[in-house]
Amino acid sequence: MTDLTNPVPVWLDGLGQLADGAKIYIGVAGSDPELPANQLALSFPGPVAATQPIRTLGGYTVNGGSRTSVQLPGGTTAYSITVRDAADVLVFYIANVPVFGAGYQAADADLTAIAALTTTAFGRNLLTLPDAAALDTATGRPASLPAAGGTVSGNINRAGAGAYLYSHTGAKGKIYILPTSDTTTDTSDALLVFRT
Repeated sequence: MTDLTNPVPVWLDGLGQLADGAKIYIGVAGSDPELPANQLALSFPGPVAATQPIRTLGGYTVNGGSRTSVQLPGGTTAYSITVRDAADVLVFYIANVPVFGAGYQAADADLTAIAALTTTAFGRNLLTLPDAAALDTATGRPASLPAAGGTVSGNINRAGAGAYLYSHTGAKGKIYILPTSDTTTDTSDALLVFRT
């Protein structure tokens, strides 16, 4: 639910006085909210269904004489509003009042499809990890491998492929690890070429 907010700090009558006994009607944006067919289903905190018009006392919205806030239905991004004073004189009408804070990502077929993937929960869990150490644990990354930059020395053991010497001293050039079928890669600047 979203709290209904007034475009002014308190509800005022047509003379600028705190509204007593005013009637507030809330409806679908762009419509006449005094017509029951256009009215939004409002509620008081609890939630307790609120009937329209919402009444005021001393400039505040009330439920049975007790000061309270009014809540719009969830997902409301804009509404129309009519306020009448205790004598039923129009104070104001606004056809389209935006709900502040309702700037959410609109529904999208691609996002819906992504959310439905079985891997979605895994990705969300990764986003909630508290630090890099927790990410290392979750992904199984060995502590000896740097996440970015740094150096690796010694042998790198690849499953089923044996050990390959990684570090070298003073030599310049590239190290290529290529499939045996690759005969097109230019390896003339290579320090080492491994064919797997």
